[in-house]
Amino acid sequence: NFLHEKDQVMKYIAEHLDHTNGQKLEENLILKELEYFDSIVFVVVNNNKIGNYIVKVEFENVGNPSLGNEKTKIMVVENMKRNYFLVKKNSELNNTKYSLIYSIKKQ
Repeated sequence: NFLHEKDQVMKYIAEHLDHTNGQKLEENLILKELEYFDSIVFVVVNNNKIGNYIVKVEFENVGNPSLGNEKTKIMVVENMKRNYFLVKKNSELNNTKYSLIYSIKKQ
């Protein structure tokens, strides 16, 4: 059940987010990456009291995640909330290699 899985991912994020270093995208906007079973969870945290952001993440030099043709992820992150997406890892390789390009637009 997809909804059940989403609840599990949200619970996992809540339990592990504070123990993970993040990359500051903009003031009060942080990207964090968490290992989650056979996936990587990319979480964008918007700590701004006012202002929603559209965050576009593009993968380059992908050595592992099984993105197929989906090399770009776009999400809206509302103020004082977080949003995430999952990327499955390629099980044949042990280490995951990629570089990311971000673009951020205030909504």
